[in-house]
Amino acid sequence: MIRRPPRSTPKPSSAASDVYKRQVPEGITSIDLEQVGARIIESGFEAGVQSRMVWTFTGQADLTLYPSGKLLVKTADKELAEQIAQQHMSEWTRA
Repeated sequence: MIRRPPRSTPKPSSAASDVYKRQVPEGITSIDLEQVGARIIESGFEAGVQSRMVWTFTGQADLTLYPSGKLLVKTADKELAEQIAQQHMSEWTRA
């Protein structure tokens, strides 16, 4: 017989502690991934995947940058996610 926890016991989830922040700068429909990616690298992040469809970064948080300008920020720190999103909106996509 397989023993299972009672239904009232929540299942632990690693994603439950992560904050996902998606930001698309207003008025931007596409970006130059290389240009914005270089700015993110200059800010202290390390680049991972670099393709025409997506760039990924690691550092204080895990970032995924799309050609549309959308940035996905994954971290357990909500304040950090907000800071990175604001930096994306105000610095990385503006030049």
